[in-house]
Amino acid sequence: MAPFATDAKYSGLKLGVPTYGFSPLRLAADERFLERFHGVDERVSLDALRFGLPVLYDVVRRYCG
Repeated sequence: MAPFATDAKYSGLKLGVPTYGFSPLRLAADERFLERFHGVDERVSLDALRFGLPVLYDVVRRYCG
Protein backbone atom coordinates (compact mmCIF):
# COMPACT_ATOMS: atom_id res chain seq x y z
CA MET A 1 0.00 0.00 0.00
CA ALA A 2 1.32 3.44 -0.88
CA PRO A 3 0.05 6.40 1.15
CA PHE A 4 -0.34 8.98 -1.60
CA ALA A 5 -2.94 11.55 -2.50
CA THR A 6 -4.69 11.69 -5.85
CA ASP A 7 -6.16 14.28 -8.17
CA ALA A 8 -9.22 12.07 -8.55
CA LYS A 9 -10.97 13.88 -5.73
CA TYR A 10 -11.39 16.88 -8.02
CA SER A 11 -12.96 14.89 -10.84
CA GLY A 12 -15.20 13.09 -8.39
CA LEU A 13 -16.42 16.16 -6.56
CA LYS A 14 -16.56 18.71 -9.36
CA LEU A 15 -17.49 16.50 -12.30
CA GLY A 16 -19.42 13.75 -10.55
CA VAL A 17 -17.13 11.02 -11.89
CA PRO A 18 -17.04 7.99 -9.56
CA THR A 19 -13.41 7.34 -8.69
CA TYR A 20 -11.94 4.40 -6.82
CA GLY A 21 -8.33 4.35 -5.67
CA PHE A 22 -7.34 0.84 -6.69
CA SER A 23 -4.38 0.07 -8.95
CA PRO A 24 -3.11 -3.48 -8.50
CA LEU A 25 0.56 -3.73 -9.40
CA ARG A 26 3.12 -6.37 -8.60
CA LEU A 27 6.48 -4.68 -8.31
CA ALA A 28 9.87 -6.36 -8.31
CA ALA A 29 11.77 -6.24 -5.04
CA ASP A 30 14.43 -4.00 -6.59
CA GLU A 31 11.88 -1.64 -8.19
CA ARG A 32 12.50 2.02 -7.22
CA PHE A 33 8.82 2.88 -7.52
CA LEU A 34 8.57 5.27 -4.56
CA GLU A 35 11.46 7.35 -5.89
CA ARG A 36 9.82 7.75 -9.29
CA PHE A 37 6.22 8.20 -8.16
CA HIS A 38 5.01 11.57 -9.53
CA GLY A 39 8.56 12.37 -10.60
CA VAL A 40 10.11 13.28 -13.93
CA ASP A 41 10.90 9.58 -14.47
CA GLU A 42 7.49 8.22 -13.45
CA ARG A 43 6.64 4.88 -15.03
CA VAL A 44 5.34 1.41 -14.26
CA SER A 45 6.88 -1.74 -15.68
CA LEU A 46 5.05 -3.87 -18.23
CA ASP A 47 5.24 -6.83 -15.85
CA ALA A 48 3.42 -4.81 -13.20
CA LEU A 49 0.70 -3.88 -15.70
CA ARG A 50 0.44 -7.45 -17.01
CA PHE A 51 -0.31 -8.56 -13.47
CA GLY A 52 -2.63 -5.68 -12.58
CA LEU A 53 -4.85 -5.49 -15.65
CA PRO A 54 -6.54 -8.90 -15.19
CA VAL A 55 -6.93 -8.23 -11.47
CA LEU A 56 -8.58 -4.87 -12.12
CA TYR A 57 -10.75 -6.38 -14.86
CA ASP A 58 -11.92 -9.12 -12.51
CA VAL A 59 -12.79 -6.63 -9.77
CA VAL A 60 -14.80 -4.46 -12.17
CA ARG A 61 -16.53 -7.49 -13.69
CA ARG A 62 -17.57 -8.79 -10.27
CA TYR A 63 -18.60 -5.37 -8.99
CA CYS A 64 -20.61 -4.40 -12.07
CA GLY A 65 -22.16 -7.83 -12.52
